[in-house]
Amino acid sequence: MLFGGLGLLIRIMTARQKKFTAEGTIVQGTVTRLQETGTYVNEQPMIRFDIRFEDEGMMKETSIKKVASYLHAPRVGDPVLISYNRKKNRAVFVTGDDLPQTAPEVIRDAVLTRIDSYGKAGRGEALLLHFDSGGQTYAIPVVQANGFAYRTGDKADLMQIGGVTRLYNYNRTRDTRGADPLTLEGEVIRIEHIPVEIVNRQLMLFELLLSHGDQRSRKVNSQFVPVRLPVAVGAVIPVSVNKAEYEQELRLLQGKQGSANVTAVQFDGTVGERPFARITATRNGISYRIEQSIEPVYGVEVGDDLWIAYDDETREAVIVQYASA
Repeated sequence: MLFGGLGLLIRIMTARQKKFTAEGTIVQGTVTRLQETGTYVNEQPMIRFDIRFEDEGMMKETSIKKVASYLHAPRVGDPVLISYNRKKNRAVFVTGDDLPQTAPEVIRDAVLTRIDSYGKAGRGEALLLHFDSGGQTYAIPVVQANGFAYRTGDKADLMQIGGVTRLYNYNRTRDTRGADPLTLEGEVIRIEHIPVEIVNRQLMLFELLLSHGDQRSRKVNSQFVPVRLPVAVGAVIPVSVNKAEYEQELRLLQGKQGSANVTAVQFDGTVGERPFARITATRNGISYRIEQSIEPVYGVEVGDDLWIAYDDETREAVIVQYASA
């Protein structure tokens, strides 16, 4: 009876967890504090986690109690997924099994109606883009790379996930709606704070160590992070990349590397909030073709000296390090 009772209790608790998760809004938060409550279950401590997160444009805090080993529990500064119920003002942790098997909501063909400038951001310019779709307005902060331009009247696909709206792609001449995404784990190994703040979001530049099986690669990526939401070096965050682009990058990184001078740059909209660039770079009199999304805080301009990984037979290349990095 003891084991049967425990099994029934576990099923009831699992069902309650899934019901609460379904009723709430899934958002990413950050652990700001953890403390033992003094209660133990099966010799494991019940820990109180204080979580800070953004909901409907406002910073909020909540506490979650969970039985967990200190060896496997989230630490202060770690990002976590939670399901937050506004009516009950309560939250629970979300695991992969709890996540609904539905894709993020995509808003097609939103029209860019207004652009607000917030000054320089590295070599680029910080902007707040206002899109209209179906009678609703969506504001998205971005960095515009030098040589690339957002223009009113252009269309974009937007993505809503966890209560946050972001660019899915903007003004692409090539249809990427069938592109195969790949979600990887990215360990934050360096953080640079860019002195730009838009609608309570601070611009930060992350250097990430991406893991895919036994392969590792580094990538820089800027993000507008909610103010006062702590993000620490060592945190592991999910990163979505274009599968074909990432596999090409891994292949080329196994070959030769060296310096090359940029002789031409053309842009074709964005992939997410990163401009997609077609670049010609010359090394020792040989031209190489680079086709990838680029970090807009650094940007790529004619005359830049890039460090690239390249293939002498196919003349393909990818950027390993930007000129301004």
